[in-house]
Amino acid sequence: MANLKAVLSAALATLFMTGLYAADIDVDELRTSGRCTFQNFTGIYADETNTDLEIRKVGRRIGQDIWIQDTEWMVPLPTAYDNPVDRYVARRIYGDTKRGADIFMIGPGARVDTFQNLVRILSGYIEYAFRVPREKSDGIAELVLFYNGTHRNDFAFFNKNYTGQVLESFRTFSSGSLGISTNYAEWPGNTKIVIPLKFADGGPSAQAGAADAADAAAEASAAAQVQADVGPGTSLLDADDRQLEALVYLVIKILIGFVIVVFATCIVLFIIYKRGENRKLRR
Repeated sequence: MANLKAVLSAALATLFMTGLYAADIDVDELRTSGRCTFQNFTGIYADETNTDLEIRKVGRRIGQDIWIQDTEWMVPLPTAYDNPVDRYVARRIYGDTKRGADIFMIGPGARVDTFQNLVRILSGYIEYAFRVPREKSDGIAELVLFYNGTHRNDFAFFNKNYTGQVLESFRTFSSGSLGISTNYAEWPGNTKIVIPLKFADGGPSAQAGAADAADAAAEASAAAQVQADVGPGTSLLDADDRQLEALVYLVIKILIGFVIVVFATCIVLFIIYKRGENRKLRR
């Protein structure tokens, strides 16, 4: 019976530990920077624009890719691309003696041109890549943009605080810039947003500091930053395609879980069978 309990415990651990550990946003590090004012596009859009939900889905799809690669597939350097691939790319880099980070790059094909729509995309990414609730991810996304705007191309700062891979990422895909310009016209192909990760190992706990982060961002939003740029953004994605991709990921997760359950069940049945044989021999 002791052996059977041990096998059952191991099987349950295998099932429930999948996806348990992940990266954690260092919200305290984000709070070390000041605020900055962003310039937004203020003209009239010639093309059809997207809804708030559709814009957020851009970041959510990429964030879901990173989460699955990191917590379920255990990919050493999780990297996820938007479709088409020249718009947005993300990569998770764990630290060593220096801090690690998620890098969210705005590629040359991106058309986002307001602070608020970029907050929506980045919030969607944080929501799915770190499993942070929607009501808190917006506040963290704003802090991330202020942090990156403040440290724009401050290579001495990034060299001192971040592992070398953070500085080297996506050099062939964009310019050598780090952080984000405060002018929307300079975002495409020149933006690598750094999301600092905590040094400590452990499960996702960005939620722990997210409430305070949201409060701080709410106070910041009371100023003149988020004004008339809350309107609809540029055309960014096909919602139906994103829903189909989300369904595919769900099916993959279900299949992985099913395989694990079958494997654990086979082990348990094998042990029960062997115990039955041993009893027959003793008789």
